[in-house]
Amino acid sequence: MPMTPSAAPGRSTPAGPPPSARFDPAKIAASPDPGPGPASSTPPAEWPPIAAPPSTASAAPSAAVPETPPGTPTTALPTTSAAPVATKRPTTGDEGGSARPALPGEGEVPYVRTNLATDLGPILVRLVGVTTGPTTAAYAWLADDEPVPAATVPLVLGRRGPWRLQIDLRRAPDVFTLVGVMDDCRRLAATYARQLREAGVAVAVVGDALGAEPPDGCRRLATWAAADDLGPEPYVVIGAGVPTDGGAGLPGLAAGSRGRCIPLVIGAVPYGRWSAQLGG
Repeated sequence: MPMTPSAAPGRSTPAGPPPSARFDPAKIAASPDPGPGPASSTPPAEWPPIAAPPSTASAAPSAAVPETPPGTPTTALPTTSAAPVATKRPTTGDEGGSARPALPGEGEVPYVRTNLATDLGPILVRLVGVTTGPTTAAYAWLADDEPVPAATVPLVLGRRGPWRLQIDLRRAPDVFTLVGVMDDCRRLAATYARQLREAGVAVAVVGDALGAEPPDGCRRLATWAAADDLGPEPYVVIGAGVPTDGGAGLPGLAAGSRGRCIPLVIGAVPYGRWSAQLGG
């Protein structure tokens, strides 16, 4: 009887999971910037460490901005008291919540980042580090009916909801920068200058940094170098743009005066460790 050929048995496939791509770190692209989010309580890794244990400090979400490495800290003398002047409440900016925003405490990293509202619009404030020596608070969130703490060079930068942020410019590590479009920076800096004068703080203006006529009571200087001759009391010197030396002399000016001179530079300038950015 003829045999009918049968089909050859198929080749079996070993059991097991399907092959998958091997993890190759070299093929993984860098993750994109996630964009703005809740502010970190510690500075970015590229900044030099500050001699204090890390902790948390609350801050409001804000637009992403370029970070600038800090400069050289200064040495300051003991401070005296001066009464700050509260600014009127603006109608724009981050309204925040009813709870008082947190700030770094004793032994914590001195780093603050927050959005504030001003009469000229929102600003993004970053305060990295503080000088050593003075015992006055570097910054404080205050309600309208609260007494203001003692400060040598008190300045209310703006508001977050029902709270206003007061800083003591004497505690700035070196230069304070007000970054943004020059005309807007001039107007906000003039507002700050008037507030400082009302608090009894001496203010000088380099050239036409605040326009043809500086605010009442402000002294005009021809150059930054003239700031060395302003006297023994703390004073704020306002200048527009990067100086001809590229700004390298400004930290030295602050350090050389042992904290008496606080440079406040406005316009399209690099960020200082204490800074406010218009449009933040």
